Amino acid sequence: MERTWRPGAGGRAAPGRTGCRPRPVRAVRVRLLAGCRPASPPAPPGTRLVTTLHEYDWWSWPAHVPDRLWRLVERRRWWDRETLALAPRSSRVIVTNGAHASAVRGRLGISPRSVPVGANVVPDPGADRSAVRRAVRSRLRLPPEAPVLAFFGFAHPVKGLRYLIEALATLVPEHPGVRLVIVGGFASLALSEPEADAFRRELAGRAREAGVADRVLMTGHLPSTEASRVLTAADIAVLPFTAGVTAKSGALAAVAAHRLPVVVTAADPPDPELVDARTAVVVPRVRDAGALATGIRRLLGDADLGARVRVGLATLMADRGWARIADAHLELYGDCRDGGAERGRSARARAEPPAGAAFSGGHDFPPT
Repeated sequence: MERTWRPGAGGRAAPGRTGCRPRPVRAVRVRLLAGCRPASPPAPPGTRLVTTLHEYDWWSWPAHVPDRLWRLVERRRWWDRETLALAPRSSRVIVTNGAHASAVRGRLGISPRSVPVGANVVPDPGADRSAVRRAVRSRLRLPPEAPVLAFFGFAHPVKGLRYLIEALATLVPEHPGVRLVIVGGFASLALSEPEADAFRRELAGRAREAGVADRVLMTGHLPSTEASRVLTAADIAVLPFTAGVTAKSGALAAVAAHRLPVVVTAADPPDPELVDARTAVVVPRVRDAGALATGIRRLLGDADLGARVRVGLATLMADRGWARIADAHLELYGDCRDGGAERGRSARARAEPPAGAAFSGGHDFPPT
C-alpha cells in the first residue's frame, strides 16, 4: 500500500496509485514544505513504515541547534535534523541517489535502499516521431527547420530561466531561427498563484527587453501526453538551474526519455554522472547567461556532440523505467513484511527520544 503524506496536513494520508493489494506496510513519500514540521504519520500498532526521502541533506530544523548535538541524537536514532522522528522510526528508508544514501548512513547508521527517480513524462512508444514534430511545430507556429530549445519542469526563479532568456538573445545573430519553449506551469507548492503570475510577467518583460519576445513560448501547465509531444518537437533541452543539475532530477529523466541532448549547469560539487560531452553539455557556472549561451552554442554547431550526449544520457538513465522502480519497491516491501518485524521494533525502540527532546522552529526552501 502506497500513501503520500504531507507534514502539517493533520496527519492524514492521501491515497496514491497502487498495483498490489494492501499489505501491513505503510509507504510514505515525503515532500517537506516551508513552515511544516515533519512527524511520523499515524499507523496502527505493528505497522512497518517505509519512507522515501526525495530531498535530504540541505537543512536543519531548527537551524540554531549545534551540529555536535545533532550528531549525538542522530547516531542514537532518537531524532533526525530533517525528518525528526520519521526516518529514525522507519523500518526501511528509500533514497533516490548515492549522495542522500551516504548522508543517511553517516547520520543515522541506516543503510537505505536507493531507487532512482523516473521520468514523469514519457513519449508514446507507438507514435511517429517525425509526424509528431511536424504537427506540434505547425500548431505552435515554430518554423519546421528552426533549432528549438526546450526547458521542462515547473517554472520557478531558481530554475535559471532569466539567464536562459538572456542567453537566447545572444544566440540570435548566429542562429536567427532559434526558438525557446518553456514547457511547464508556473504555480506550484513552491510558488503561489500571485507569485507565479508575477514571475511569468517578469519573464515576458525580460524577453521583450532582450528583443526575443517572438521567440519565447511559455506553454503553461500541460497534460503529460501534450508535454511529451512538445518535447518531441524540440532539438535541445536546457536545464539552467541556479544550484546546478544532478542525475536525480526528474526533469533530466524526462528529457532523456525523449532522447534530447541536454545542456545543464554544474552542481557544487558536480555530479560525477553528468560528464561534459558524454552525458550532457555541462556549463561550469550558474547564473551566467554568457556561459549558458556557450554551452548551447556547442550543441547547435556540432551534430556529433549532440548524438554522443543523447546516447550517453539515455544510457545513464536506462535503468530508471517505472517497471524497474515498481519492482524495486515491491521487493523492499516484501522484505520488510517478511523479515523486518524485529528490525522495525528495535529501530523504533532506539528512536525513542529522551524526555524534553521536542524542538520547534522553521526552514526555507533549498536554493534549487
